[in-house]
Amino acid sequence: MPPGKRPPRRARPYRYIFTANNGSDDLSVIELRTLKVKTKVKVGGCPMIADITPDGKLLLVTNRDTCDTSVVDLKTLTVKKTLPGEDGPAGVVVAPDGRKAYVANEYAHSLSVIDLRSLTVERTIAIGHSPCVAVMPADGSFIAVTNEESHNVSIVDPDSLNVDYTVSLFEGPLGIALSPDDRQLYVADFMSPRVAVLDARLRKVTKTFAVGTRHIGIECTRDGQALYVTNADQDTVSIVDRKTLKAVGELTCQENPSELAMSPDGRLAAVSNRAANSVSLVDVAKRKVLGHIPVGISPLGVIFG
Repeated sequence: MPPGKRPPRRARPYRYIFTANNGSDDLSVIELRTLKVKTKVKVGGCPMIADITPDGKLLLVTNRDTCDTSVVDLKTLTVKKTLPGEDGPAGVVVAPDGRKAYVANEYAHSLSVIDLRSLTVERTIAIGHSPCVAVMPADGSFIAVTNEESHNVSIVDPDSLNVDYTVSLFEGPLGIALSPDDRQLYVADFMSPRVAVLDARLRKVTKTFAVGTRHIGIECTRDGQALYVTNADQDTVSIVDRKTLKAVGELTCQENPSELAMSPDGRLAAVSNRAANSVSLVDVAKRKVLGHIPVGISPLGVIFG
């Protein structure tokens, strides 16, 4: 499917930060007004990654140990439905039009398609070995999935569900992010300091650079100026200038920073600290950690909503 015209991104309203807590099998719901956990939502075993529908009504979170996906109603903050799936669901991404969601099944080496109208799993396809994290551009023209153990990224056509391209990378590609204009993909290596820059249209690596170590999460700031990359064994987040691909700052978080998320308006970032059972809240413009918020046990996925 050729890339279409990219619609403008609109900042979705948000009140909360949600964390998927591997060790306590729940979601922590942090109210941004008070910077405290308002409630916890019990989900499946070992929740991993979460995404939210464009209308802000539903949150999907993958549960690795129970091999299912919890669909959470964000008005009532309760589980609406649990969808059975393949072995080891990890990453999840909701399509920009809100009709489908895609789940990367790490142990089954597959990608499952969820119909968000009927809340059913409608199809599963084979993909690379140990798929972990998935992203989609605003025009919905492709799904990019990191495959940690086959050392590549799969580019999937969401209409045909064919793997159109496979881009070979380094030993442990894990985190993946799109630039705000959807022209670049950034892939972070867990096994080395490397980050790869891919041309999203040409489907090829254009540059690599080194920063930090043990990367899990990577995100672009909404203004397109910088990349944030977690360094899980250094308890830091590196800030990288997107033009020079050089580190221009570093944030000290708590123990084992893992995933991170940008708020829809770009003002804030949130970093999950797995070994500290906390989330670090960051002022993006000031490049300053505002504080650390206690959450459930071993938080991984984090998202504003």
